[in-house]
Amino acid sequence: MKNIKIISEVETEGKQVLVRADLEVEAGESGQRFLAAKEIVSYLESKGAGRIKVIGHEGREWVAEQLGVETIRDIREDPREEENSEQMARELAEGFDIYVNEAFATSHRRHTSICALPEVMANQEKEVCIGLRFAKEMEMLSQVLNKPGRKLLAVSGIKVKDKLGYAVRLAPRFDKVILGGRIPAEYSKYDYKIPDNFMLAKLREDMLDL
Repeated sequence: MKNIKIISEVETEGKQVLVRADLEVEAGESGQRFLAAKEIVSYLESKGAGRIKVIGHEGREWVAEQLGVETIRDIREDPREEENSEQMARELAEGFDIYVNEAFATSHRRHTSICALPEVMANQEKEVCIGLRFAKEMEMLSQVLNKPGRKLLAVSGIKVKDKLGYAVRLAPRFDKVILGGRIPAEYSKYDYKIPDNFMLAKLREDMLDL
C-alpha cells in the first residue's frame, strides 16, 4: 500500500482526529462494522488523541452511545454529503488535525466525507490516513487479486447496481464469477456488458442462494 499512511504510522497524541466509519450496523455489538469503529476509537484513546469525532451514515443511537465520543450518526442528512461538496468538507475539517478513513465498505462512493474531506485536509497539510481494519481489508484484497493460479469470485447482495459494477471490473482477474443474491434476477435492468466468465446462481425463493 505505497503512499497510503495507516493510522499507526501517524502521531496522534494531543491531536484532534476525525474518523469516517461504517456505522450502518445490523448485527449489534458483535457486528464487524461496529467492532471496527470501536477498535479505532479505543486505539486513538490509547494513543492520547486530544479529541475524537466519528462520522457515519444510518448509525443507530446506541452505536453513538457505545462509542462514547462525538458522533455524526447520519452525515447523509445533509444533502451536500452526496454532492462531494468542498464547502461542506471545509466545515467538517475545521479544528481537526487528522482524517482517518475506517469506512472500507463505503469508500467507493464519491461523497464529501469520503473524497472531498480528505482532499481538503491534505491540501491544508493535515494528516490523511486509513484505519486499522481498512488496512487489513486492503491487505486481504491484495492477496486475493495477486495470488497466482485459477481464481473464483462469488458476488452477492441486495445493492445490485453497485455489486454488478464491481463484478464487471474485477472479472478479468478471475476465471469464473458467480453472481448470487438479487443480481441474477435484476442484472438486466442495468446497462452492463456481461463478461463471458459470469455464471448466474440458481435462485431460491428467498434469494439467499449464496
